[in-house]
Amino acid sequence: MRDLLINLNNTGPKLESVFLSSPICRELQSRIRPELYDSTITLDKFKQLAQNYFQGSKLNLLSGFDKFTNVDIVLGCTQFIDDLLLHYGLHGLQILAHDYGYYWRLDPNLQPAVVGELVPDRPLLISMPFAGETDIHPQMSAILDECLAKGIPVHIDSAWITCARDIHFDYSHPAIQSFAMSLSKGMDLSWNRIGLRWSRIQDDTNSVSIYNKFYMIPRAMLNIGYAHLEVIKPDHLWNLYGDRYFEICKDLLLRPTKMIHLARSMDRKTCYSVKHILEKSWK
Repeated sequence: MRDLLINLNNTGPKLESVFLSSPICRELQSRIRPELYDSTITLDKFKQLAQNYFQGSKLNLLSGFDKFTNVDIVLGCTQFIDDLLLHYGLHGLQILAHDYGYYWRLDPNLQPAVVGELVPDRPLLISMPFAGETDIHPQMSAILDECLAKGIPVHIDSAWITCARDIHFDYSHPAIQSFAMSLSKGMDLSWNRIGLRWSRIQDDTNSVSIYNKFYMIPRAMLNIGYAHLEVIKPDHLWNLYGDRYFEICKDLLLRPTKMIHLARSMDRKTCYSVKHILEKSWK
C-alpha cells in the first residue's frame, strides 16, 4: 500500500496527485457534454447555491460572510489571485514563505514577506488553510492584527477549504478585504474551475467584477458547476473517506492532517498524497 503514496516533497507538477475523486464525481463527469447549455441557470442562481455549499460545512466553522456584501463568480481561486496580480503586480503584494507555489513559478527569486516585518500599506495575499501547514497559519491572528495596525489589506485564498475539517475561522477581521473559494478541490473539478469571491468594497474596474457585470463567465463552466452543486453536499470527501483515511494513517505510520488527501511523516518533514489509496477503495 505504501507504494501508492505520492511524495509531495519531490519537485515537478503534482496536479493529478492532489485532486481526490469519488464514484459520484466520476459518474457526474461521465454525463457531462462540452456543449452543455441551460439558459435558466443564471449567475445569481449559481451564486446562491454555491454560497449554501461553502457555508454549509458541518466539519468546519466558518463565519463573517455577512460582512462581505459583494459576491462574484471566479474561474477558480487562481482568477481571484490573478486579478490581484493584475492590479498590484507580483512584487506589489506580500507573500509568506511556504504559501501557494504558483507565486514562485511566476518568479523563482521571489522574496517572501516576514511576519512581524510586514511592509505597511502593501497588500498581503495568504492562503487559508495555509498551503505549507495543511491548517490555518499558526501565526494567523498575529498576522491579521499586524496588518490592521499597518494598514495592510489582506486577501485570502481559501481554495482548499472544501477538503478540510476542523477549521475554525472568522473572515470578518477588519484587515480582510476579500477572500475566495472554489469547487475544484472538494468536487474533483480541476478541469472546470469555478467558485466565488467575497469582497467588502464593490470595484467595477477589476477584472473579476467586469467578468460578472458583462456575463463573461463561460456558460458551460457555470452549468457544470451548478450540476455538481445540486448533487454533492458539503464535506462530501470527508464523509466518504474519513474512516478509511485514518486507517491508512495508522497502518502506514503517518500523521493525519486536516486535509482529506494529505498526510505527513511522523517527523512532519514529508507530505504525502494518499489519493490513490483512498480511490482504490471504490475502484
